[in-house]
Amino acid sequence: MRKAVILLLAVSVFLSCNKEEKELLRITSSRKITDGNAIQNLIYTQDYQLLKSSDELGRYLSGDELQQAANSTTRQYYFYKDVISTADFKVIVLLAKEFYNSDSAYYYQLRTYAPDGKPIDKIDFAIWDEQKNMYCSGILKTPGAVLSESLKIIKTCGERIDVYQISNGRFIISSASDDGINWLTYEVPNSNSWFAAVCRMF
Repeated sequence: MRKAVILLLAVSVFLSCNKEEKELLRITSSRKITDGNAIQNLIYTQDYQLLKSSDELGRYLSGDELQQAANSTTRQYYFYKDVISTADFKVIVLLAKEFYNSDSAYYYQLRTYAPDGKPIDKIDFAIWDEQKNMYCSGILKTPGAVLSESLKIIKTCGERIDVYQISNGRFIISSASDDGINWLTYEVPNSNSWFAAVCRMF
C-alpha cells in the first residue's frame, strides 16, 4: 500500500512538473539567417493580412490609432496571429510597418482585447528599426506550475531587459535591468520553491 501511495505521488509531481512555463511566442532581432524566429526571416516567410479598410483597422486599433492610421502614409498594420485566449482577455500579434525614405522598420506588437473585442492594452514586443538603431527581442510564456502566476513577457533591447506580466489584459512591468544577461536563453531559478527543486530531479 505504501509503495502504491509513493508511486502515485511521484507520478502526480512528474505530471505537475510538465506544467512548467511553456513558451508561446518568440521573436528575435537576431541577424542569423538560421534563426527561424528572427524578424528578418519572419517578414519574408510568414503570412500576414494587411489591414486596409477602416472596418479592418477598427477591429484592432484604438480610436486615436484609427484616426492616425487614416491620415498616415508611412505606417501599415498587418494581422499576424492569435496567441492565447483566456476568460478575461485574448492576446494577438499585429505587425506595424514603418516606411522611411530608404528602408522600413518592423514593430511586432502584442495587443490584448476584452471578450467584447474592446482594446485593453498593447506593447511593442519585438522591433527591427535601423533608422532609430533599435533592435528588440521578445518571449511570451504561459504560467508556470503556480497557477496564480500571470503570463510573462521577457523583452531585451540591447543590454536592457524588461520583464512584464499580463494581468487582466494589462502589461505590467515587474522588473528591469541592464546587467546584460541574455534572457532569451537564461532561466531564473526559484531557489525558494521546493516544487521547482523537485521538478529538476525529473
